[in-house]
Amino acid sequence: MKQFIHPDRVWIGIAVGLAIPFVGLALLISLYEWLESLGIVSDAGLSNQFRLRTLSIIALAANLIPFTMYNKRFYVHSMRGMIFPTIFYLLLWIWYFNKELF
Repeated sequence: MKQFIHPDRVWIGIAVGLAIPFVGLALLISLYEWLESLGIVSDAGLSNQFRLRTLSIIALAANLIPFTMYNKRFYVHSMRGMIFPTIFYLLLWIWYFNKELF
């Protein structure tokens, strides 16, 4: 049976590369707030933007999971598509947290 859309497309990689960090950040922030409401974690003694900065770079690193899956299946075009939003998010992260980093 032939697939309707083959998963090795650049635009699929771009869509996955845009969606995974966005959804991952939302999940990580909600998890962190839930743990904070339970009293398990706290922001005491940390810099102002530490939580957002750390969770956003972890969410960006979540792109490695589908990237590795595409690599195992030799979906080169999807891997290339994931590079563009990952670099865009990384540059946006550096620009946004420039004062805290440098």
